[in-house]
This record gives sequence, structure tokens and C-alpha cells, in this order.
Amino acid sequence: MTYDLYEASQTAGEEGSFHLFEKYEGPAALEAHRASEHYKHYRAAIGSHLAEPIAVQVLSAVDAKA
Repeated sequence: MTYDLYEASQTAGEEGSFHLFEKYEGPAALEAHRASEHYKHYRAAIGSHLAEPIAVQVLSAVDAKA
């Protein structure tokens, strides 16, 4: 499992609102991450520390050359 980018950002003007961006080599790498024990542990443990559930969105890269 590999990823190229892991970045945390805070929503401007909204203290405590964060976005995490992870860039994977492809769909198989994303699915391998989701199947990993550390990810399953994280998802099971994080919920009680959040004001609302995690909203996951899978994004596609935009080709800057187009």
C-alpha cells in the first residue's frame, strides 16, 4: 500500500473543521488501505472523538494539460 500525498487542512473560519486529503496510486491502493488493520482500527476508534461522522469522498484528478 502506498500513497503519494497525505495532507491535513483546516476549514477557514471554522475552528475544529478539518479535511484530510490522501492521494493513492490507484483504486487498488485505496482498497488495500481500507482493508488494512490500522485503517480499520482508526475508523473504529475515531468516531467517539468527532462532532459528526466522517464523510468520505473519492475524487478524480483533473488533467492540467487538457
